[in-house]
Amino acid sequence: MTVSEFWSSLEAVYGSCYGRSLVGDLFLPKLGGTAEQALKQGIAPDKIWDELIRETDMGEEARWIHRQESLRANR
Repeated sequence: MTVSEFWSSLEAVYGSCYGRSLVGDLFLPKLGGTAEQALKQGIAPDKIWDELIRETDMGEEARWIHRQESLRANR
């Protein structure tokens, strides 16, 4: 997952406002901070995405949305 895929997936799954709020406010215990902090520290976007999905109980469909979008774009 690239950083741009992270932001696109965030908007697709959570919506623009709520998604940005989660990134800045939700503490992700396994990463020791928020998604925003993790991105700034250089943690891989896919690892951050996995933790965000896990902490918000969004499920497997949401976890792989960036792959689904890529497949549609390549058809």
